[in-house]
Amino acid sequence: MRFFNVLMCFSVIALIGCSTVSHKGMNGMPLPAQSFAHIKAIPVDVSEIDVHPAEDALMSVPDDFVFSVYDHAQAYLPRKFSAAPRDMANEQLVFRVQRADVTRAYVPSQKGLAKSLDVGGQDQYVIRLEIAAEHTGPDGHIWNGQVVTVTQTLAVSEHSSLADREEAQLRSIEALFAALDQELERVVLEDMRLGVGVSP
Repeated sequence: MRFFNVLMCFSVIALIGCSTVSHKGMNGMPLPAQSFAHIKAIPVDVSEIDVHPAEDALMSVPDDFVFSVYDHAQAYLPRKFSAAPRDMANEQLVFRVQRADVTRAYVPSQKGLAKSLDVGGQDQYVIRLEIAAEHTGPDGHIWNGQVVTVTQTLAVSEHSSLADREEAQLRSIEALFAALDQELERVVLEDMRLGVGVSP
């Protein structure tokens, strides 16, 4: 359960509850449940927070990658911020997930005998999460829109055990959402100035 401690340090993921994201590993056994229910939501000056995928969103993951990046984003985003409007204006904070995918490539070994025998290579995964954050007015007009992109690259030996591979994938998901957490706070609170008590 070491990974939960890492995530709580970033105020990203914690234990519990009804909004848990769980998966089965490649060996068929359930992986530890992940949830964002323990996050202390940041109040923002909008009437509603909407989370949905873009129409052409990229969400593919290789068969041997056991975590859904989109499922985690869908669980995380509604819990990171809470609507706390200072007046009755019908403004929204919209998060459109444009990309939540993983690509995999095989990278051959570049070392001596291993290179000549074509062994000892690595499986390289690139994990991408791209979210359009938009502050919209009552008429749906976008007052402020920015795209937040975070990426993690993971390389594991082609001979790694299933358990080691899944643990490495989980660490990369942790790092991805830790980076997203910081970027979204910067965009929403500093650039859009939507924090409650912050002057527009």
